Amino acid sequence: MAEAAGEQFSKKVLGLQERIQQSLLPVEKKVAECVLSCFNQNKEHTAVHRCIERCQSSMQTLQQSVQTESQSLQHSVQACQQSLQSRLMPQARDAQGNPDAEARLKKEFEAGIMRCIAEAEPMIPQIESRIMKLLKEHS
Repeated sequence: MAEAAGEQFSKKVLGLQERIQQSLLPVEKKVAECVLSCFNQNKEHTAVHRCIERCQSSMQTLQQSVQTESQSLQHSVQACQQSLQSRLMPQARDAQGNPDAEARLKKEFEAGIMRCIAEAEPMIPQIESRIMKLLKEHS
């Protein structure tokens, strides 16, 4: 059950990443056009390179912002999982060799993972909205 929820969550995250990549294309095109214009507007190599750096710097800033947003989701899930593991670790040591206690603990762990996913899932549309806003500002 937790495995299926994890797979479904992963599919949603992959879908988000796919939509972001698709939405990045106009921005990437704008950067490529800017770089091309650097060659048309400048004759000296240092001027061309400075121009190219200016074109690419906004894209780098945008990519860092997108990455930060994406990592916030990952960090949220990881922090929840680590908290769950830390909380259950003492019980796991006590349950070793006791099949009933191990089964109960496994069930509790899976329920905790499901909770972590359920808590993180609403973040996906929020993150997407913020990223799309950033992309609009840069296109």
